[in-house]
Amino acid sequence: MPYKDPKKNAECKRKWREAHRDYHCESTQKRYRERKKFQPLKHRKRTNKVSIGNVCRKLAREIGCSKEYVEEWREITYNQQNGRCAICGVFETESNKILCIDHDHETGKLRGLLCSKCNCGIGLFDDNPSLCYQARMYLKKHKD
Repeated sequence: MPYKDPKKNAECKRKWREAHRDYHCESTQKRYRERKKFQPLKHRKRTNKVSIGNVCRKLAREIGCSKEYVEEWREITYNQQNGRCAICGVFETESNKILCIDHDHETGKLRGLLCSKCNCGIGLFDDNPSLCYQARMYLKKHKD
């Protein structure tokens, strides 16, 4: 905060916005467009190809390939999985969230599309199959 006095600070911000109106409008519109991409599916028109912008860019950098490759892979995999999570089978439209692209953090290999719950679940098990198996055995043992 440039000023401790809230009134002076508000005045300073107002003057800055007026002086930089073009920047303020562009950045606000950009943030609005980015948020709109991630609205729940029930609030936006569903298309066959889902553009997930920043998520694809970040993942592409992480695994060392292009954003276009990741988006194309996602579209093909989405059709192969019939729009369902590869683990629990919930439809993307039922969960009201875009299916996550699951990938191996060591090799960078793309594995499949998962709902956010399943993606978090295997992430919390550090992608370790033996921990997942032990959790399965634990749940079987304590099932009523």
